[in-house]
Amino acid sequence: MLAKHLLDHAPAFAPSTLESSTPAAAARTPVSTRTIRDWANANGYDLPERGRIPIEVVEAWKQENPS
Repeated sequence: MLAKHLLDHAPAFAPSTLESSTPAAAARTPVSTRTIRDWANANGYDLPERGRIPIEVVEAWKQENPS
């Protein structure tokens, strides 16, 4: 089905370069959701023991714990 000249050469790939002027964000150390829940409950957020943590709470926790 393919033309014979298409099978003569293997495909070649060249990696692209990143052309962004913004530096890559440093990776954060993983944090237990229990830590965030305990912080949230101690700071007036009413979170249940299970389920997703709302993004507002996570962002507030990140502001208080920038490291």
